[in-house]
Amino acid sequence: SSGINAEWPLRPGEKKSISSEERSVRTQSIVGGEDTVDIDANVQYAGILKKPPFGTRSYGMLTRWTERFCVVKESFLLYYDKSEKKAYETKKMFNIHPKGVIPLAGCSIENFDDIGKPCLKITHASFKTGNLVLAARNPEERDNWVNVLRECSKVTWNNAQLGAAQIKLLEENTAKINKEKTDYIEKLQAEAELRKHEEGKKEELEILAKQLEEEKSKMEDIANKFKEEKEMTHQELLDAMSAMKSLDEERAKMDNEREELQQNLKKMKKEKSTDWTLR
Repeated sequence: SSGINAEWPLRPGEKKSISSEERSVRTQSIVGGEDTVDIDANVQYAGILKKPPFGTRSYGMLTRWTERFCVVKESFLLYYDKSEKKAYETKKMFNIHPKGVIPLAGCSIENFDDIGKPCLKITHASFKTGNLVLAARNPEERDNWVNVLRECSKVTWNNAQLGAAQIKLLEENTAKINKEKTDYIEKLQAEAELRKHEEGKKEELEILAKQLEEEKSKMEDIANKFKEEKEMTHQELLDAMSAMKSLDEERAKMDNEREELQQNLKKMKKEKSTDWTLR
């Protein structure tokens, strides 16, 4: 079965579809020119969940729940036959040919206890076949899935753009504080010079110099704090951009796999239809 029909938001300059030549190049770069490749299991979460057929809108005694081995990788939920769990645990790698792929970016994930099972529900405006409901073995396991899926749903292109805007704002604030610091120190120095010439009192000059040093230390502490915040935000942006790069690669990979799965499904349907005709 294929996953929920969810369209990806296009970024500026990105094409709606890719040519067969581009697809061939992308596939070779992803899977090394082979039909099947396992990928190092650097995943966020994995386990067994029960899934009803897509499009199910009511749940009762006759609802067919199928156990699926589910893997959360970056901002994608991949699901396989239950048998894939053993291969995953043995090789610590997961296959790039899942039965379905759910993009989690921008999705809403919440507990769903309306049917007497410890379920979770994944919703998004682009899901054309309805919401996705999955059942865990117990409430604790369900809560773990919800927490992981919610974190992965936050990795979006808009969030990366927001990080860049925050760094720019932080740089502007740092420059403003540095200017205020310089102006204030210059003002204190001018006052010190004025008192030195007017009063000529060593004691007052020493007190003023001490105050100047204290104020200078305070301003330096503030500047250092903003510098640390700037570096931290910059690192977060780098991490976000790295995650976006991984998402782009994963998305291209999943797009190829989804198209291949759809073509295989069409081929199987055609062969099945031919078999029935021959009979």
